Amino acid sequence: MLCPACEMEELKLANSKKLETKVSFCPNCNGLWLGSDQVHEVLGEMEDKLLLYQASQSFTVSCPECGEPLRGRLFPYMEAEVGICKHCKGFWVNGRDLKKFFRAIPSLKKLLVCRRNPLPS
Repeated sequence: MLCPACEMEELKLANSKKLETKVSFCPNCNGLWLGSDQVHEVLGEMEDKLLLYQASQSFTVSCPECGEPLRGRLFPYMEAEVGICKHCKGFWVNGRDLKKFFRAIPSLKKLLVCRRNPLPS
């Protein structure tokens, strides 16, 4: 799968130390992709709340799995934006916004710490 932000870099798989799933990240821009299977495991109850946040028109990337446009959602309290695929239910966070997520939700970073390829701190 190509990174939806870079569009040239292949997403790499990394094993989470605490989850049974692998997460996909871009080694170039540090963006993170969670497929529909991983979204529920990683985000849990937060998954349902994502659709309640303000829609963002500035999100212009496509889903790396199905190619559909990602729907942007803005998280005002952490000034971060995510892309959600309406079709395959995947979840994209740009590298710059991933750091904001980790600061706002420290438990998320602990879940996603990977064995081989560390995610940005």
